[in-house]
Order: sequence, then structure tokens, then C-alpha cells
Amino acid sequence: QYCPRNTYQDKVQQKSCTPCPNGTHTLSLGASKLAECGARAIINRMKPLVSNIKEGETVSVDCYASGIPAPDYFWKFLKNISASFLGKMSQAEIKDGSGAVIGSKLTITGATYENSGSYECRATNTHGEDKQIAQINVAKVIDGGSGSLDEPFY
Repeated sequence: QYCPRNTYQDKVQQKSCTPCPNGTHTLSLGASKLAECGARAIINRMKPLVSNIKEGETVSVDCYASGIPAPDYFWKFLKNISASFLGKMSQAEIKDGSGAVIGSKLTITGATYENSGSYECRATNTHGEDKQIAQINVAKVIDGGSGSLDEPFY
């Protein structure tokens, strides 16, 4: 007989099932170890939600999530533009004091006007996923011919 959902049985010949810890659940019947108890990835915070920069500048967006097991992070630019028109995009882990990954940082270096748009952070684990969007606005910088920069426009 299988243990019901949200419980597990981790010992051979065990007659009873152990409940998953508070806030966690199993994905199916018959869990055989505590590691099968988990919680869906949830994005807790994203900052900034809106960034306004000028062409050539660098901008970063941080995405923080929780879940059991710890989520993996994926960034997606929600526009279909060739990478050759965009600034350099990179992703780095954000870690807490003990070295555990708690988030992801998207950085755009040398942003172009074409980098303007929505950027989706997706946090995912075996129990589910969550998504949140940040907006980056890159203003064109126009050279007035005198070498000075006129006011940017979005």
C-alpha cells in the first residue's frame, strides 16, 4: 500500500507514513523519502521593476525566489531581436552568506536602444515555476554635431 500524497515512507517494512514538513508536499502517491517533499518555486522579489537608462550604460535586475528544492533561474528578453543589435547580456547567481543561491542577476553592458523592453525572470524546480517581468527603457542618445549630447528620448 502506497502512502498518500504529502506523506512519505522511508524505511523498509514501515507500517505508517510520515507527513511532509509544513509548507511542503509530494507530487504523487508513494513517496519513499523526505526529499520528495517540496514546495513550488515562488519569486519573492524583483528589483528594480522598471529601469530607465541611456544608450551605452550598464543596467542590472535582481530576481529572488524560494522553493524546495532551491529553484533554477532563467532570463528571457521578450522581444525577437538579433543579439548583434543588443548590449552584452549576462546572468550571475546571487548567494547568501552561507553560499546558498537565493537569486539571479541579469546585467546588460553597453545597452542599445533595442534593449528596451520586458525581461522575464523564471524560477523553476521540480514542484513548479513562477515568472515575473521587469521593464528596461533605453533612451537614444543623439549627438548634436558639436560633440555634446542632446536630451535623450525613449
